[in-house]
Formats: sequence, C-alpha cells, structure tokens
Amino acid sequence: MNKGFCVNDSFELLVVQRTFREAKLMAKFRDVDTNSEWNYARRRDFNLEGHAISTHYLLCLPEVTDSDTAKVVVTCVGSRAALDSIQRAGDVVLVEEPFEYQAYWQLEKQARKKMRLDVLHQGLLRVARAKGWPITNFELAYSQVIAEKIDLHRFWKAPKWNRTRTMRGQVAYHYDIDRIEIFAIAWRKDGTEVGKKLLATTDVPFYDFLHESRGEYGWLDDQTFRLTSRDGKSVWDAVFATDRDA
Repeated sequence: MNKGFCVNDSFELLVVQRTFREAKLMAKFRDVDTNSEWNYARRRDFNLEGHAISTHYLLCLPEVTDSDTAKVVVTCVGSRAALDSIQRAGDVVLVEEPFEYQAYWQLEKQARKKMRLDVLHQGLLRVARAKGWPITNFELAYSQVIAEKIDLHRFWKAPKWNRTRTMRGQVAYHYDIDRIEIFAIAWRKDGTEVGKKLLATTDVPFYDFLHESRGEYGWLDDQTFRLTSRDGKSVWDAVFATDRDA
C-alpha cells in the first residue's frame, strides 16, 4: 500500500499517518548547529518557526505517494558542508541544505519566513527529481504559500448554524511563526459576513495551546458563539449582533 510522506525543513520531523491533508504533525529535535548562541530559547524559536512554514507548505501540497518512502527530512546545515547525496534510513529520505544561521537571525520576520520556505522547497525538489515525483506539485505548493504571503489562515471544521438559522459560525486559525490567533467568524444566510472576533491568541511555545483549543464549538444562543477547550476548563465567547440589533 502506498504511503503518504511528509516534510520538514530543519530540526522537526513531521509524521504523516494517512495523506498530506490528514496529517498528524509531531515535532522532533534532530540536530543543532554547534554555536554558543544556540541556547534553549534560540533552538526552540528556530524549531517553532520552521514548523509553521512546513505546515503551510504541507497544506498546499497536492498528495504525493510512494511505495517505499514514508517521510522526507530536510535538514538545515550551517556548521559544516551539507551532504550532496540524498540518504536513506529505512523508509525515511534524508537531504541536507546549507543554511546561514547568522544571516537568518538578522532578518525581519517576513524575510526569515521566505528564507525557511526556500530551503525547504529546494530540499524537496532535490528529492522529487531523484524519486521521479511530479515537480509541478511542489511548485504549486510553493507558489500558493508565496501567494498567501507565507501567512497561514485556515478554517477549522464546518460552520454551524445558530438556533434560528439566521447566522453560521466557524472557527478560524491564523498560524504564524511567532504566534497563533483563533477567531470566530459569522455569516448571514446570504453568505455575507456579520463579523470576525478574536477569541484567543498565544505566542511561542504554542502547540499545547493549539491542541487544547480544539474542543467543542457552537452557539449558546442566537448571538453568542462559543469555543470550549478539550478539557472543558477554558471557554472563549464571541457575540455577534443580529441585523435587528444593528
């Protein structure tokens, strides 16, 4: 049976259980550049920033399957020369790309995102050419991420109607390299937007928050949309005015 493979752009390993669009992501610290500035906070930030870029690329990438490849790991290398050859470890493909760490930390946020995206993309293209995978899939993913300004906005699950079916509400996530924001968005029956309200935000490290925030959601009444955490200990409400209240 063919396996979907997943990608990462440096020190974190993204594991795909089924296909790209049904991926469960797990972070794993793989390597560090041996530099005195690589304290815990710097390593953490580098991993988290890469995770955001990898996730965005992953969501834009059409499914690619391969009978003997389960994962692709693209590792950034700065303290030595990157290996030219593509390595294998069982069903994992390993590829190294050179990376200028000092230059990276001197860039502003948007430029850092572009630098990470480029090294991820170049590593994947090398693997795709070697494996005979469709290059167009990767080019499409890269182009879409660029078109979205390397800024990931995605809805979570389907919208839900309020009790009188006058508005639909949905949860949306803004996933950036340094924070996650959760919004509630409501629409009228005709599809026009009623409003967008910020429910919660958090900076790094934010993965526990992201997981825990994905609990139950729905309407308490005709105007109040609520998101409840998985453990039920946190709730976030957004109140939307109906047309008659405006």
